[in-house]
Amino acid sequence: MTDSPAPGHRVVLDAGGRAPVLPAAREAYLAALDEGWADPRRLHTEGRRARALLDGAREAVAALVGARTEEVDLAPSHTAALHGAVLTVARVSAPRRTTTRPPTTNSKNGRVAAA
Repeated sequence: MTDSPAPGHRVVLDAGGRAPVLPAAREAYLAALDEGWADPRRLHTEGRRARALLDGAREAVAALVGARTEEVDLAPSHTAALHGAVLTVARVSAPRRTTTRPPTTNSKNGRVAAA
């Protein structure tokens, strides 16, 4: 059985708006709560298990959207995700600034030094 909606079925993508959760997503979430509750940055057994679950989720999302795994960033909240997205867009779209230094002179002989 697939969790894909039937043609013409409405799909709600706004999780902040309390969209219904697909059964497979709910099962995966509950399993992650049971098995991956620890901080994935920690080196103890539970932390390594949480890291493995997080990495698996990142790989699954990457495969689903046709991206490389390292291009997928799972944020801890929608606020953090939006903040990161805005910063990324601002960084990419900011005009490149080139700085030119004025020539410097050698105080001993008054000649212009190579930069």
